[in-house]
Amino acid sequence: MTEDISRKNIESFSSTNSVEAYSNDYLRESERYVIDTYGTRGKRVLDLGCGTGRTTSYIYKNGADVVGIDPAEGMITRGRELHPELDLRVGDARHLDFPDNYFDLVFFSFNGLDNLYPISERQNAVREIKRVLKTGGIFAYSSHNSLALPRTARGLRDWFLNLPHFHLGPHYRIERHDFGKLIQYYNNVWNEERWITSEGFKLEKRIGGPFSERFPMYICRKPQLGGLASKLL
Repeated sequence: MTEDISRKNIESFSSTNSVEAYSNDYLRESERYVIDTYGTRGKRVLDLGCGTGRTTSYIYKNGADVVGIDPAEGMITRGRELHPELDLRVGDARHLDFPDNYFDLVFFSFNGLDNLYPISERQNAVREIKRVLKTGGIFAYSSHNSLALPRTARGLRDWFLNLPHFHLGPHYRIERHDFGKLIQYYNNVWNEERWITSEGFKLEKRIGGPFSERFPMYICRKPQLGGLASKLL
């Protein structure tokens, strides 16, 4: 069942309608902040859930050495057509083909992490991200906010659809898009902050209010080793 849900999410994103919908050239303000602050010239960046290269292209233009990874082959195929200058690869955030302590920034934008099901698979991806991230490096990601009210007719419809299963804490919701159905992770910002901290990251900043922002951005740092651990290395 787990692999079936993950596979169906990927299939929805690989559809022609999805690829076209996500081929637009734009940046959210929180994404621009992360890239301009941490994805600068000389930095080595991993752009996870890169889609057709929307954020990867901006990171590349910013002067960073960037690799884009996405599990949806249709997205990567289209991205290579749009941006032949980019290094875009089909891949899985839970199994990254990179050495330990390799990247200065790992960026998982526009809720890509929330496509992993169940929560244990989301956790596996974060641990793999931590592995490939340099000590002192930044992991930035956006995620669905369970306390944000819907702003569109489709969002309101999905909100009522999921109301019987509503939780304040971590849970999954059904989303119906023109390109297919998705099963997406939701959490409130305080629980999410506690969770990412429990995974060994230091939360540097959250962009977005607890009720107003549908997709808060969490900016986290892989801490320096201290005390006895540093002396043993």
